[in-house]
This record gives sequence, C-alpha cells and structure tokens, in this order.
Amino acid sequence: MAPHDPDTDPAAFLGRELKRARQAAGFSSQDALSARLGFDRSVITKAENGDRPPSPDVLSAWCEATGLDSEHFGRLGVLARRAGRLVPEWFGEWLETEREAHLSHIVELLEQPNISVQVVPSQTGANAGLSGAFDLASGDGSPEVLRMEAVQDVTSEARSLVRRAAGMFVRVQADALPRAASRALILEAAEQWKTR
Repeated sequence: MAPHDPDTDPAAFLGRELKRARQAAGFSSQDALSARLGFDRSVITKAENGDRPPSPDVLSAWCEATGLDSEHFGRLGVLARRAGRLVPEWFGEWLETEREAHLSHIVELLEQPNISVQVVPSQTGANAGLSGAFDLASGDGSPEVLRMEAVQDVTSEARSLVRRAAGMFVRVQADALPRAASRALILEAAEQWKTR
C-alpha cells in the first residue's frame, strides 16, 4: 500500500502529528505508547500511518498521555474521519444497498443452529476487536491455526500467537451483547432498513 501524503490526506497529517507528539513525549516506540494507553499497538500504527484515524476515545487518551491540546486534536480527528468517508454519490447509493443486503444475510445466518452472532455496541468504545480481523481454526489431530489481517495477512500455527488471539477473542466476546440481545438488535436494524 502506498504511503499517505500528509499534505493532501487529513488522516496522514493527523498521524504524522500524533507520531511527533508520541516521540516528543518520550514514547520511543509504538509499543510503549500502546502499553500506556491500553490499546493494541496496531491501533497506534494505523493512526500514525494515516490508515485509520483514531477513535475519539483513543485520541483523547493519546492527547492526555502526550500533552496535546485535546480540543484541537479532537477537531482534527473529526476532520480526518470525515475525509475518509468521502465517496462519489453513485458509490454511496451502492454502499447503502450493499449494507442492506449484508444485514439481510446476517438475519438469515441467525437462524442457523451452528452460528452465533454477537454485537459489540458502539458505546463500548475502543476494544480488542478494533485491532483487525482474525480467524482461529482447529480440527481433530490438527494444530490450531490463526489467520490475521494486518499490514499483511498472516497465517500462523505459533502457539503463543494463537493463545494471544484466543485471549483477544474472549475479551471481544466479553464486550459483546448476549446472543439474544444481539439477535434482537440485528432484527430491529433490519426492520429499520426496510422502512427507509
């Protein structure tokens, strides 16, 4: 992926400024800031690279830890997140149609006895699941395998990495609504889409 240009991309500009602030505050690595904030390092990496502007919660904690003006950087964060959502009008209409179809598919999956869907409410804020998608797989006589989406997709059988991902899944599940409440929320959202 080509690097983002801070002179033309608000998310990249914000990322560059956040990196400068991290370094000026004495956090020599993304890991050090990640440990201080309690967020996964990939959240820090994506913010600094301009790939994903930080959420308001992450940005607020970042400002507090590095001595930045949270009001000013909060406005920059809003600008960066809005700029990332700009799409042509025709594509926006397609996205709405695609969202409705995706939601309808999830409603169908809810009827399957072997599928469990749980929703993490947006008010939960930053959580372990925001660091990127991952899949855990296991089978009789086979080692557990982890596939993660990051800067580059990675597949691994390394036990320590698989255990970390399993722990992350448990934390995400702990933040999620129970199955019945998730199902009710999804069905409610599907009905709202139909009446739009």
